[in-house]
Amino acid sequence: MTTTGGNVCLHVDLDTAVSLAELRRYVRQELRCGLDAPALDTAVLVAHELVTNALRHGSEPIALDVAVDAPDVAVAVTDHGGGDPHVVEPYDGGGRGLAIIEALADEWGVEPTNGAKKVWAHLRTSPERRVG
Repeated sequence: MTTTGGNVCLHVDLDTAVSLAELRRYVRQELRCGLDAPALDTAVLVAHELVTNALRHGSEPIALDVAVDAPDVAVAVTDHGGGDPHVVEPYDGGGRGLAIIEALADEWGVEPTNGAKKVWAHLRTSPERRVG
């Protein structure tokens, strides 16, 4: 895992050997100065779910980008796998990731980008954030 970033922006290049627990700790550490505890928890969970989906269904190279412009947080994961990510019914062993994203994000989507795809989520972390 290689990283670059500052107080409010984070870029992490990942490989399939990445420890998701290590990634969650790193994202939490890097973003803790820019977000309150509930917003930080949400941003870490969204990043974790998007990365997990890319590791399960995408292919390398995989990159995570997080940008904080309080009260907004943008989380995006780019991978070079095919497919069209969408919410599915949960099943044994999976199917909950994008349902979690849909529940937590104010909006999310998928964009093709240079032979890859970017799955992104936008979070509004202020108290006025919409619920559901």
